[in-house]
Amino acid sequence: MIRGYLVSALDYRYFVQNFTGKLVNVTVKGDEAATLSYSFKPDPILSPREFGVLIDVYYLNTETKEQYATTFHNTTFQFVESDASITDIKTIFAYLTIVGMFAGVGYAVYRLCLGKKKRTRRTYQKPKKESKEVDYDFIPDHVRKSFERQNKKSKKE
Repeated sequence: MIRGYLVSALDYRYFVQNFTGKLVNVTVKGDEAATLSYSFKPDPILSPREFGVLIDVYYLNTETKEQYATTFHNTTFQFVESDASITDIKTIFAYLTIVGMFAGVGYAVYRLCLGKKKRTRRTYQKPKKESKEVDYDFIPDHVRKSFERQNKKSKKE
């Protein structure tokens, strides 16, 4: 099995990304050598900086049935950012943030300088005399009549 790891260039104990292992199943005799391919793709959202790449091979000695692991590739790579285009998500959000900030400043200036209007205060007038009677004029006539009929029936009983 071959397996790769992306690690911090400053501390190889800090794993950034594990790559999927590849099962090879090749028999290599003691005095022979073999070439194996292993491809991997780092996550595209990783920031451009230096990373360490470790690639390990896990193998079995068929005579003694002992398993071994050897790191056969240990190097540092400089990841760089690809050419940014106008459709890059980070660029789009940066532009939207700048436009939003300008819109917010423009709105604040408009409200402070140009948007002042004289506002009239609404006042509430209390009734001049307090009455304990309820005014039923707002109730439609057909509802008031049915209500009065129900009250008469309940008083008779």
